[in-house]
Amino acid sequence: MDRLVVCFVVSLLVIIYMLLASSLRYRRMKQEDDRIRTLYPDDASLARMTNEDAHDIIKYLQQYEFPFAFEVSLAASLYRPYGIPSISRVLAKTKQFANVHVASKRTADTAVLVVDFAQNPPESEKCCGAISRMNYIHGAYQKAGVIKDEDLLYTFALLAWLPVKFIEGYEWRQLTLIELQAAGVFWKSLVSAC
Repeated sequence: MDRLVVCFVVSLLVIIYMLLASSLRYRRMKQEDDRIRTLYPDDASLARMTNEDAHDIIKYLQQYEFPFAFEVSLAASLYRPYGIPSISRVLAKTKQFANVHVASKRTADTAVLVVDFAQNPPESEKCCGAISRMNYIHGAYQKAGVIKDEDLLYTFALLAWLPVKFIEGYEWRQLTLIELQAAGVFWKSLVSAC
């Protein structure tokens, strides 16, 4: 009989936790939506979204709403380009992935740079530094014609597109129109930043 009581209490606690977590999650989402709607009351006003507002919305999504989707999509966007023949040829020539230690360091360094420019405001020193470093690393290969602009654009597009794809496919809710607009403004601001 004691086991039955313990199972009942544990089940009840789990249900209470799930209801509380769900309630708090929707309350936080509504507060954020209300805050954004005061700035952009209708769909037409979204056209004037600032880089800072877009960054705040994306940062909120990354940290609170969909941290898992952003982390998984970041990893996927770092590895997916390697399946493109022109990119894999460059990687094979540079032997960046021939040594396990070099490959893991390169992956970690890239992830740090991407997180730096994704987590910091577009005009911030940290964001500009990360973008400058990324451009410096790839610049010599671009000038030599080894890395094509299309390959860079594809890789950059993956960083913008895969989080949306992962959220649409695997998360607890879909992105709102405002959040999609923020993603577009955010990634556009990174192209023109610094």
